[in-house]
Amino acid sequence: MDKHIFKSRTFWFNVAAALLPLLADNVELVRDYLPDGGYLVYMCLVSAGNVYLRTVTTTPVRLKR
Repeated sequence: MDKHIFKSRTFWFNVAAALLPLLADNVELVRDYLPDGGYLVYMCLVSAGNVYLRTVTTTPVRLKR
């Protein structure tokens, strides 16, 4: 049985992961907390998180209710 995409942990993980770069580009305060190479480390962590979530995913998602 499929589940709606809004119930997907992978979907919400990626939404949350997309927020930091958006904030960093638009809010000066966030940049102070990311050291040089911080984006590279961040993207590696996001990729690792996606790989992990894909390994524990057993249910396909759907867009329509």
